[in-house]
Amino acid sequence: MKDPSHQLSFDFISDSEMTFKEVSGRVKNIIYDNPYTGWKVVELTSSPDDTVLKLAGYLPNIHPEDHINALCTRMDHPIFGECLQIDEFNKELPFQKDGVMKFLVSMVDGIGERLAENIVDKFKDLTLIVLEEEPERLTEVDGINDKLVERVRKCTENINTTVKELVLMGFSQKWAGRIYLKYGKDAAEKIKIRPYNLINDFKGIGFKKAEIIAHRIGVDELDEERLKAAIIFSMRSALKMTGHNFIYLDELKEAISKLLHLPRAFIESEILSQKDLVIEEARVYLPEYYHAEQSVAKKIAKKLFLPKREIKDFDAVIKKIEEEVKISFSEAQKESISGALKNSITVITGAAGTGKTTICVGLLKYLEELGSSYAVCAPTGKAANRLKSMTGAEASTIHRLLRYAPSIGFRVNEKEPLKVDYVIVDEASMVDLLLLKALFEGISDRTRLVFIGDPHQIPPVEAGNSLQALIGSYSVSQVVLPEIFRQKKESTILKNANLVNIEKIFPLENTDDFKFINVEAPMQMIKALYDSIEELKKEGFHPIRDINVLTPLNTGGGDISVSNLNFRLRDYLNPVKGENSFPVFETEFRLGDKVMQRKNDYELDIYNGEIGIITNNDRMNRTVEVDFFGRSISVPYAKMENIALNYAMTVHKSQGSESRAVIFLATRAGCYFLLSKNLFYTAITRAKEKLIMIMPYEVVKMAIRYNIPRQSTLSQRIQQFTVGREPVK
Repeated sequence: MKDPSHQLSFDFISDSEMTFKEVSGRVKNIIYDNPYTGWKVVELTSSPDDTVLKLAGYLPNIHPEDHINALCTRMDHPIFGECLQIDEFNKELPFQKDGVMKFLVSMVDGIGERLAENIVDKFKDLTLIVLEEEPERLTEVDGINDKLVERVRKCTENINTTVKELVLMGFSQKWAGRIYLKYGKDAAEKIKIRPYNLINDFKGIGFKKAEIIAHRIGVDELDEERLKAAIIFSMRSALKMTGHNFIYLDELKEAISKLLHLPRAFIESEILSQKDLVIEEARVYLPEYYHAEQSVAKKIAKKLFLPKREIKDFDAVIKKIEEEVKISFSEAQKESISGALKNSITVITGAAGTGKTTICVGLLKYLEELGSSYAVCAPTGKAANRLKSMTGAEASTIHRLLRYAPSIGFRVNEKEPLKVDYVIVDEASMVDLLLLKALFEGISDRTRLVFIGDPHQIPPVEAGNSLQALIGSYSVSQVVLPEIFRQKKESTILKNANLVNIEKIFPLENTDDFKFINVEAPMQMIKALYDSIEELKKEGFHPIRDINVLTPLNTGGGDISVSNLNFRLRDYLNPVKGENSFPVFETEFRLGDKVMQRKNDYELDIYNGEIGIITNNDRMNRTVEVDFFGRSISVPYAKMENIALNYAMTVHKSQGSESRAVIFLATRAGCYFLLSKNLFYTAITRAKEKLIMIMPYEVVKMAIRYNIPRQSTLSQRIQQFTVGREPVK
């Protein structure tokens, strides 16, 4: 049993969920306006109940009578008292043709995109009023007959009736519309039968929201569905929050007891009776993570019994490759290449700048000399593209290599494995447990694996820490690269990164490649950010292409969250000029915007994490041209929901990339639970030439002492199947 004194305290209704609020309405009054920073305090008359709310935050170009939608968190301001701090907002435009067309196509059976455009062209901003109050007027549009009008009338009645029912249940108008889109006209009835299904079916609905709805429709506190939902929600939240593969039983029952206000003994019996969990000793797993550990351990054990490959004339061949690529490999790099060729599984690790990509170049050239087949991959599209540009070899995401399809899963699997001699996985620190399982199941028994990564970087977003598990098993061949090549050995960036690794506080000395700005007040941090950009511009850095602005938090961090910084930096670096601004549905974009793709899109050949610049908006063909730094792609309006502003990004999203300059902001407020030495090391090592850190020095002291290892039994399972055993059959 785990020592209780070392247990983490989990609260699965997090602070952000408890204080989070989504609001929309009309700006009634501006209480305070700082003309230099755009920071405002406004009174908002919210829809649909006309409650007056006080909002504070960055609100450029907002005036009384404007309608806005905002994502906020509750805060107590020292001057303005209790108010909602804006994390993200958008201004409702008077009329959005694309948004109305999207509504028509998605809501009304029988209306396609061309017919929807004809309707909107005819009725303009009166379209929705005509639909609801005078649908018979639709016959004024070519191609619409009485039969289709009747279908529209019934559809409108269903929408109105269902939305009203959902609003009475406690949903906002916006959420009622989303739920109708997914559940249809029987939405209210489905929720009454299974209210807790909302948690899995809708991103943004957690246990708290589902609990409010369940309470209103009379669900008993000991209802079986409620108990099961609380247990599974708590497990999934814990794994997402911590990245663990399992949670200790004592921790889980304590958290669920607090969540449901029920005795721990009762909760324990409920956990132990759950068929959707696997319990081993005092560890509680979701089945997919338990079976993934078992599968990976068995696959590794089987692969480790492959005989070592004999490599003849290594020194002569490597010398020939050195002359060809004009690189002189160090002894450790040669050892890495030799080990990767011989062993069935090899792990090559090294800190930033130790030549991991150089090893890839040498290894791939050697494989070509041997006539061996290979595949090169990385966890993200951004990392794969960087690897491709550095090595010249075709590189893909692991998902693409294994032909992943959302509706099917991995089409390259145990039944149809990838039959190549070698698979090289770069940025292996980003590989989570389930992706590692897919990788091992997707290659043949004879395929040799090479993992290359930096163990000091932040672990994957999802559960598991594959690289550390492989290293910690002491069963897999490993080579550590000790020597720094990428920057000058006197580089302050690398010195500070190494100090973070050994949990030592680096000094505040400013040098040619490093600057620390010790400020805490949000407005001082924003001013320091703008000043730093101007300073870098004078030094020859392009403000959009050469500089990455990093922060720990995506939302909920107030003035230094990614969502807030994106608006500020966009207005600072790419203000509205002439007709450079255009809406796509509910989002405003501008020509010249720096953007990021948020999901893999195999059809357009753009992947999660790829960064580009908007170069053109084609209203006629309803596409946006995005230059992904050398690849110009026309993105249809319908797919622009996967494109987000990227003037700032989280440290997690920056993994697998580098930039000439990095500006890194962090603060205690909102960021506290994310601050760790891995995160700081990752942020620092994204900079190649210049690093500027803007934060209180106390934050650095907090972060470098905080590093909680992920709970996993993968290393032990690998040992269990390999040490002192015969080959696995």
